[in-house]
Order: sequence, then structure tokens, then C-alpha cells
Amino acid sequence: MEIEIIKYIQSLHSPLFDGAMWFFTYLASFYAIILFFIIFFFFASKKYSFLFLISALFNVGLNYILKILINRPRPYEVSPDISNVTNSLGKSMPSGHMVTITTIIFFLIFFLFKKLKSKLAKTILLISSILIITLVAISRMYFGQHYISDLVVGFVEALIICAVELKFEQKYNFI
Repeated sequence: MEIEIIKYIQSLHSPLFDGAMWFFTYLASFYAIILFFIIFFFFASKKYSFLFLISALFNVGLNYILKILINRPRPYEVSPDISNVTNSLGKSMPSGHMVTITTIIFFLIFFLFKKLKSKLAKTILLISSILIITLVAISRMYFGQHYISDLVVGFVEALIICAVELKFEQKYNFI
């Protein structure tokens, strides 16, 4: 079933779709971690930016260890019907891009929810966040790098780690 979903997503190939998928893949890359660190540094606080960076790097490190332990091949390695559009490091599960974008979005929402007063603005932020995470997930399947289950595990991994780290930091008043 997961292979069929990837095949369908890859069938949507077009120059416009290619560009959009590259954008969303890069939005969840290591470069995005650096960009959001800088944004948080200048617009949130130094402590918050370093908490974000520590969380992001911890999640990336944990993700790398889980990839080694789980050792799941990527979809293009399993099915000749799946195109390998880009090269990725390591194995398939969990998705590192999903871990990255979930960590970024988690910290962005946490920061902005304190600033936004309007329920409408908060609702738009949440809907936009869900849309961005979904589009990153689609981009990773479009490029033949992940199954849906890889993406779900990466999302859950990042949510759990971010929530635990943030709770710990709040308890000890680091932010």
C-alpha cells in the first residue's frame, strides 16, 4: 500500500510540482535549522534560540541512531517502480526531514502563540503548520526517499522529544 501511494505521488511529476517539492524538502533541511536558529536568536531570545538548536541537534542525532537500529531500506531500494530523485544519507526510518520540520514548527508555534492575541491568527498558524508538515512529507515520498510510516515515526519522535525538552527547560526556568 505504501509503495502504491509513493508511485501515485511520483506520477504527479511536472516542472512546477518539482520546484515546489524541492522547496519543501529544503525547508526541512539542516540549512533550515541554521536559518531558524538565527531567526529565534534575533526575534525571540538567545536562550530560546539555543534551546531550539540543542533540541534540533538532539533530534537529528537520535534520528541517526534510530536509522541505524531500524535499518529499513528506502522505497527506491525495494521497488524498481520508485524513482530515486535525490540522494539521502542513511536508511529510511525515521525520516530526518520530518524530524527537522516538526522541531522547527514546534518551536515556532510555541514562540508565536505567546505573541499572537487573536484566535484567528492562532488558527491560521496551526493550519499553516499542518499544511507545511504535510507538504514536506509529500516531498519526501515524491523523491522516493520515505514511506508514510517513516514520516509518521519521524513526526512522533520529534514531537515527544521537543515536548519533553521544553517541559524540562520551563521547569528549571532556562527560558
